[in-house]
Amino acid sequence: VTVPNGGSTNDTTPTLRGTVSTAEAGGRVTISDGTTVLGTAIVQSDGTWSFTTTALSVGTHPLSVTVTDAAGNVSGTTSASVIIDTTAPGAVTVAASNNNGSTPIAIANGGSTNDNTPALSGTAEAGSVVIVREGATVLGSTTASSTGAWSITSSTLTDGTHNLSVTATDAAGNVSTATPITLIIDTGVPVASNLIVTNDVTNVAVPN
Repeated sequence: VTVPNGGSTNDTTPTLRGTVSTAEAGGRVTISDGTTVLGTAIVQSDGTWSFTTTALSVGTHPLSVTVTDAAGNVSGTTSASVIIDTTAPGAVTVAASNNNGSTPIAIANGGSTNDNTPALSGTAEAGSVVIVREGATVLGSTTASSTGAWSITSSTLTDGTHNLSVTATDAAGNVSTATPITLIIDTGVPVASNLIVTNDVTNVAVPN
């Protein structure tokens, strides 16, 4: 996964790559973190180079590279920054509701509903990607707002018990612990009852 300049990653030993003119093949690329030299890489015949850093601490790292050719000439500096973030988001909060009508009706965890596309909502780390799963199947995903609010309408669920889990993934790729919620989908219509009217005086059924 490519990390954008200024972006976050949970990889403490990211790989850096670049390309220069093929005329610089054999040249030496020097990679620095601020004023600290992390190491060097050799430009390959196709002009590419790559370097995997040693473990970087959590926080922002201003990286820079220069190229030194065989004659000792040094290029200008190319810079980029990366944020190392290994902290997982807090657990997501989740609640379910029946949204068949104009007014949502709350569904208790473990409760039943005749809505086979229930609405799920809650809070998560702002900007994190919230994913609702049943086992390995993704039922829906969304991005939490700047206030942390999120909501998803589930894909269609079959009748029966559904054990769902909800996680949040931050920009660095850290994943929260899963928050479980169980819903029982029941769209079966009860069989109509018969109706018998009885005369309580004579205790005789009144014919329909």
